[in-house]
Amino acid sequence: MQLTVLGSGSSGNCYLIHNETECLILDAGIPSIDVQRALDYNIQNIVGVLVTHAHGDHAKYAKDFAKMGIPVIKPYEKPIDTITLGNFKIQPFGVEHDVPCFGFMVKHEEIGKLIYITDTTHVVHKFSQLNHMLIEANYDKNLIDDTQANATHVRQGHMEIGETIKFVKANNCNSLRNVVLVHLSNANSNEQQFIDAIQKCVNCDVYAADKGLQIRLSKYPF
Repeated sequence: MQLTVLGSGSSGNCYLIHNETECLILDAGIPSIDVQRALDYNIQNIVGVLVTHAHGDHAKYAKDFAKMGIPVIKPYEKPIDTITLGNFKIQPFGVEHDVPCFGFMVKHEEIGKLIYITDTTHVVHKFSQLNHMLIEANYDKNLIDDTQANATHVRQGHMEIGETIKFVKANNCNSLRNVVLVHLSNANSNEQQFIDAIQKCVNCDVYAADKGLQIRLSKYPF
């Protein structure tokens, strides 16, 4: 099983968790044709799409997948407890954004437990025995320019690197294999500094979710 990043940030968010037979899509903020290309047009492998919230950089193209007959899960529109898509078991949970927004716990025999959290100021939940984190690290409070038109939106709806560090420390464990930092701000973040800061907290690989990133997802270190 692997993670493929097709987009991360305000221009569009989309992540694939996939192997040769099935694919789960996290957020639908890029054109569906780009997803199809990444999967060599094997759209029959797509078991579902999880959408965190209604903002366009996460949800704009969700309707295209629905038109293909692919399940699109939007817990901010229709509350759900847990759901199974293919061999993936998913549990949504609420996070703090400026519109209703959800994170997802994803379980699969090949990858173990993966958490996906984006567009939130902080996380009150604590999780046990995680194998993979896709966690927002949007901005550095020392870099943000409060004269920017969107400064309030950034502060009220996104996770500052200090909060990301707190979350990673609180949920670090021996089973953790990967931390992927998502939704970095182009103007208000420093990718390498963010990676270095998180790397000090964990004994596993740390990545920034740059477009085109592909990493192996496994429960085991080798």
